[in-house]
Amino acid sequence: MFALSPAYALALGIAVTPRLAMPSPSEPATASRRPFATGLRPPRWQSSDGQHAFWLNARVHFDSKTGTDPVAPTFYVRRARLTASATAFHRRLTAKLGLEFGRTSAADVRDAYVNLRIHDLIQLQAGQQRLPFSTERLTGSNWLNHPERPIIVDQLAGPRDIGWMAWGTTPGHRLAYYIGVFNGTGENIIDNADAKLDTVARVTARPVAPLFLAASYRHSPGVGQGQPSSETLVDDDRRTVGGHGRVFLDLLDDASIVRHGARHRMAGGPRLRWRQLEVKCEFQLEYLTNVQQHRARAAQPTADQPPVSVGDLVTWSAFGDASFVVTGEPNTGRDIQPLSPLFRHGKLAGSGAWQLNLRYERYHTDAKLLTRGLATGADTVQAATGTVIWTAVPGFRVLLSYHQARFSQRASLRPPNSTNSNPEHTLLVRSDFHF
Repeated sequence: MFALSPAYALALGIAVTPRLAMPSPSEPATASRRPFATGLRPPRWQSSDGQHAFWLNARVHFDSKTGTDPVAPTFYVRRARLTASATAFHRRLTAKLGLEFGRTSAADVRDAYVNLRIHDLIQLQAGQQRLPFSTERLTGSNWLNHPERPIIVDQLAGPRDIGWMAWGTTPGHRLAYYIGVFNGTGENIIDNADAKLDTVARVTARPVAPLFLAASYRHSPGVGQGQPSSETLVDDDRRTVGGHGRVFLDLLDDASIVRHGARHRMAGGPRLRWRQLEVKCEFQLEYLTNVQQHRARAAQPTADQPPVSVGDLVTWSAFGDASFVVTGEPNTGRDIQPLSPLFRHGKLAGSGAWQLNLRYERYHTDAKLLTRGLATGADTVQAATGTVIWTAVPGFRVLLSYHQARFSQRASLRPPNSTNSNPEHTLLVRSDFHF
């Protein structure tokens, strides 16, 4: 795992690191997409001929959360990130390094990659990066409609990974493609125990200006019987509130659940932006083949302790999200430009911009996890999230979010498909500062 002391990492990010001007794979590249007319500007240096540029970005997300047990009232720093970026030779060569200081005693590497632009249609990117999978996962945390993504997003899309990606866009960004190969082991993990690579592909289209369509696929090869595996389901418990809330599906610790067949992951859906309105939805599916259970976490099955075949496992989820800027500003999916910003020329001026967001999601995991005694909890979750966002100026916003989750139980002591009479309630307030 890569880890740097905070002081050394901060010095490294300021002194020597270049930055990548390429946006996340969810959006085509443009010269400058972040509006700073009345907001915060990142420190930026540029050569006299305009060929080379270097700049810094930062974000701090401070959360206050409370709710029904076991969500006790708490304060924490959700993110504290410094990113250094650079472009060279008129954006032919770009690079980015992002360091995360929140929730850690050292600085964890997030983004660390270089991009070579041969042509808009032919670009190569190498290093640790977000995989081109799921529009919601590729949306930056500074511009999410809610504090956390839907439950399934991190489970399927996963964190960043190390590998190569080829991508490109057509003129006008009507079409874009992304295809890459990655270790498949996750963020900051160099050792690829199974010596196999994941393949990820994504295509996007804009048939008309307000409409955006995307589809993604990720393939993880199977692991041969008796071979070491870099992937098990042990301790991969399922949590609400985007994976940061209460455990609703607890995989038992006395069983190592190993996938020997292929793992298929798919995601896709539309997004519509028109004036103050944004509506989007996404469907995600995971299909695990030839799953086996190894008792007592045995490294390899033995004659007196053979593995138990579980079969194939299917998990799916869908969500719909609607957002509306009630103060009249365009909903661009990035920083809202308040018509009446809180500060103007250093003085109090207006009330900022206000945005309302509603999301419904349904998550369903394979009931065999419960009926075969591999896990306890619920196989189905229905969750609703409502969030009010106040943008004082671009780069500073406050989110007030309420999340409710209802669970359908399939544990052996409960009737099938019975509904939990006490749903989970979570209230979260976030202060979001970024430039």
